[in-house]
Amino acid sequence: YTDDGAFRSGETSIVGRAALKAFYERLQQHHHAGVRHFNGTVVIMPTDEGARGSGYMLQIERREENGPIEITNFGAYYDRLVKTPDGWRFKERDFRVDTWRGDTGAQ
Repeated sequence: YTDDGAFRSGETSIVGRAALKAFYERLQQHHHAGVRHFNGTVVIMPTDEGARGSGYMLQIERREENGPIEITNFGAYYDRLVKTPDGWRFKERDFRVDTWRGDTGAQ
């Protein structure tokens, strides 16, 4: 992320490198063994600022030792990327959770 980078998902908005680092550290505590994210259909397109990207995400979990594998989250990432002196960085990452077919309020 850039120093002023942002991650957004629904009502959640985390802005700035220190806040993002703390967010991802908390996330790792809950998403270690038994939780996997699969990303696919990644598209990256050039823009005047750098690039924009998107990709689908599917999260699966096994919550108990002998429990079933479940799909627990799915949606899409929408990213703004910029090239810095240190390389490419996320300026903004927006995760939009999918709902259900026919949801007229979905984006």
